Amino acid sequence: MPKELSKAEIKAKARKIQQIYNSYLVKLKELKVEQARIIDDFIKELEQRKITDIKKTLE
Repeated sequence: MPKELSKAEIKAKARKIQQIYNSYLVKLKELKVEQARIIDDFIKELEQRKITDIKKTLE
């Protein structure tokens, strides 16, 4: 049977879990920003290709 944890051990484990969770939230925010940048760059590239295609068609 597992040993019972003291209040101090429980609090320490809770703090560690909270730190991991906070790190996860920071990383998630960074990834969302990067995802938005990648999507914006992709849309700009598609728009540029479309403009180039239209210019070629008009020539």
